[in-house]
Amino acid sequence: MNPEAVARWASALKQIAQDPKWVAGNANFGGIPHVLSPAETEKYVSQGAAIYADLVARAGLQVN
Repeated sequence: MNPEAVARWASALKQIAQDPKWVAGNANFGGIPHVLSPAETEKYVSQGAAIYADLVARAGLQVN
């Protein structure tokens, strides 16, 4: 993604995470707001993908 777009999204998400209505809306649906920086998001997604890749391999499944 374009670095400028990443910065704009990061700024918008950081701002909205402080909005009481947004936080309440998340809570209403059982969500737990956890807005990460772009670098933290990349790390989080990579770690999650690795976990699921390992589970798939251990279960002997094939991803098509």
